[in-house]
Amino acid sequence: MKGHLLLVTLGPVQEFIAQARRSRDLWFGSHLLSELSRAAACKMADMGVTLVFPSLDKEELLPCEGLVREKNNQPPFNVANKILAVIPAGINPQEVAKAGRQGAFQRWQDIAAVCRKKEELLATDAPNFDKIWQEQVDSFVEYFASWVAWDGGEEGYTCGRKELESAIAGRKGLREFSQITYQRAWVSAL
Repeated sequence: MKGHLLLVTLGPVQEFIAQARRSRDLWFGSHLLSELSRAAACKMADMGVTLVFPSLDKEELLPCEGLVREKNNQPPFNVANKILAVIPAGINPQEVAKAGRQGAFQRWQDIAAVCRKKEELLATDAPNFDKIWQEQVDSFVEYFASWVAWDGGEEGYTCGRKELESAIAGRKGLREFSQITYQRAWVSAL
């Protein structure tokens, strides 16, 4: 019986590190990516896949709105920006990857909405501010997925992992530069 191995990575990791001015900036970037990865892993687990990494139960995959969980007053386990899953035969790996992406992006939209609500206290008269905000939020999260067929054997697992890592590294090497949609009033086009 053939299944698939699926590898998902989320980012931007390097940008968080490069732009951090203080250790709390690094902490928040790590926390944010952990929450996005947690949401992606949760959606993927809901589709019947086995999570190899993170190997957490459903309770730990639920979002954490604060620094600690209300139920046990403990901080949530961190989830790395790489998710590895075993997909059984009969489940489409592309659909699992899409579900994970949807979970991560929805969690990001929720977090950004809370931040935007707090920012409404600051009055702005910049034209297209809301459209610019939404454009930046929509294009922020990096989500890459790759999958390979796997027969369940240890040798196939090792080769499959190498193939997945290589495919993801190649995709990350490609840079997408999308054109801005809304003109910023303070930027002039030549």
